[in-house]
Amino acid sequence: MSGTRAGDGAPPEGPEALRRRLAELEQVEAELRGRLALHEQIQGCLPDLISVKDANRRILFANKAFCDFYGKTLEQIRGLTEAELTGADRSERHGEQDGQVFEAGIFVNIPSETLERYDGKVMHFHTVRCPVRDGAGKVARVIICSRGIQADASVSAKGPGRQGAHNELLLNLIPDLHFRIARDGTYLDFSAAKGVDTALPPSYFLGKKMQDVTPDLAPLVMASAEAALQTGEMQTIEFKMYVHGAFLDYEARILVSGPDEVVSIVRDVTQQKRVEQQLREAEARFRSLDAQSMVGVYIIQGGRPVYANPGLAAMYGCTPGELAAQDLPFALVVEEDRAAFREIVEGLAAPAGGPPGRGVQRGFRGRRRDGTPIHIDAYVAPTVFNGEAAIIGMVTDVTGRHQAEAERQRLQEEVMRMQLMELSTPLIPISERVMVMPIIGTLDDRRALLMMERLLLGVTEHRAEVTIVDITGIPSVTTQTAAALIRCAQAVRMLGARVLLTGIRPDVAKTIVDLGVDLGGIVTLSTLKAGIAYAMKM
Repeated sequence: MSGTRAGDGAPPEGPEALRRRLAELEQVEAELRGRLALHEQIQGCLPDLISVKDANRRILFANKAFCDFYGKTLEQIRGLTEAELTGADRSERHGEQDGQVFEAGIFVNIPSETLERYDGKVMHFHTVRCPVRDGAGKVARVIICSRGIQADASVSAKGPGRQGAHNELLLNLIPDLHFRIARDGTYLDFSAAKGVDTALPPSYFLGKKMQDVTPDLAPLVMASAEAALQTGEMQTIEFKMYVHGAFLDYEARILVSGPDEVVSIVRDVTQQKRVEQQLREAEARFRSLDAQSMVGVYIIQGGRPVYANPGLAAMYGCTPGELAAQDLPFALVVEEDRAAFREIVEGLAAPAGGPPGRGVQRGFRGRRRDGTPIHIDAYVAPTVFNGEAAIIGMVTDVTGRHQAEAERQRLQEEVMRMQLMELSTPLIPISERVMVMPIIGTLDDRRALLMMERLLLGVTEHRAEVTIVDITGIPSVTTQTAAALIRCAQAVRMLGARVLLTGIRPDVAKTIVDLGVDLGGIVTLSTLKAGIAYAMKM
């Protein structure tokens, strides 16, 4: 009776038949366990965070990346609710999303969300929550897959367990291409998530050798597959393929799946490569501008310099390393200005519980390494660098502008002085043949030259016969003053005109006599009125 099948009335099977049947079942079990192990290997090498929850929102399974992200083992995580694992705030939001999956049986796609790793680091993920139905069509579990560019990519393989029933569903959820490839390059199997396309239809390459299907790519893949089979370590390669009219970038992770076969997990990284290229180009542009910038830039964090651009070092005539070793930013200004500069920098710190202060711009005096003095325009402002509070400063060398301003001021003062000189030595015609030049203030060589030029020009233009030089406004007469007057009189006489010198006070007359100055040929009178009367008679 022991060999009779219950309820079918069939004759009992012999021992040989039972042994064959047992061998068949053992072979089926071995194949199933092999597939299970393969699926677990694939899940273990995926960087995505994958977990499975039951209807009570308790975690049934989590892959290695998920466990590593939260710093726990699968045994510690299994059976926990999300509130027990991550905290009530985030779990409440995720509980609502899980409820949509269980109640409506729909996929919930969250394009962007943040998750906090076990060490407190916040990272961005794209999450998909997928329903899993039982035999009656009821949603019995939810699978969560979160993809982030910083997800842990460690590999793990665990023994068979409750999660084995979901492995294939998980692979269908993850948007990667999976190829089983024999050692000789034959494509043994293929799977991909819904909507993920391949360069060639599976019917074109399954059962064929890679060398015949993609001869250009085959050497790279086969060399990596052989390395994986010999070392047992996962191999990572990158390559390009022409798909739908464009070259796309792919990353493939190759790991051993059997004695003479590997599995290749292929991911489209075209967008990631484009972003990386844009970042590299942006960084290159920044470094080029930074290196050629005439503005010096520095960043202070925690009271010490963390960055100084080449422009700042060149401004001070030293290398960036030498500049960073100094007491930035206070070493940028002379000792006399450091107290004021320090007060500005310290005033930029954010008050307790308040926003950071606004930037401050002010001019200071600086000194290059060789001792050359410079003028700088310094702008200092609070900022955030690598996620922490910092101070950024921008320094412009305005020495040239200061020099230009000083020269402009000097020229302006010179023009004003010349204008005052002209006003203090006016040439006034009082008739067709007589002119008067009253002199006010000290008569130096430059002013004497200007007076002579004005006298000669006036005599020529007005055809004057008599020129009255009134020195009433000169406070004192020196040898230099007397000599200048004599030179002017001689020059005027050469043009055929005569010079009358008026305003001779008693003290001035005594000084002229004491100096022994010869005023021969010059008519002198005590007052301007007397001089005008004398000239009119002439």
